[in-house]
Amino acid sequence: MSGGNEETVRRFLWDIAAVNIHLDEIRQFWARILGISGPQWMILMAVSDLDKGDGVPVKDVSAMLHVDSSFVTTQSKILEKNGFVRRVPSRDDARVGADVPSPTQSLQADRQGFRAPGDAQ
Repeated sequence: MSGGNEETVRRFLWDIAAVNIHLDEIRQFWARILGISGPQWMILMAVSDLDKGDGVPVKDVSAMLHVDSSFVTTQSKILEKNGFVRRVPSRDDARVGADVPSPTQSLQADRQGFRAPGDAQ
């Protein structure tokens, strides 16, 4: 690679890193509003995007987020305790205690009503 191309690639990689930082700040903002962690917010968003009305297998959420399914299971238990998801046993998953998280109706209503500070009503 020539010197000019290397500099372009280097700048591009730094731009990607900067975008990632800004996206993380947005995740943290919305998570704080709900009183949850950034990773829990991402689980809620993944479930919300993947759910077709009958829940989402933990393995699908973990694949989407590139995390271990045990992490999603642990975090979805916390989210269920706080009323953000409803977990039901999966008939299709052979693992004992496999859960299918599904957003609660109140979370769906809250998500539709989210407005950033200063947004018009």
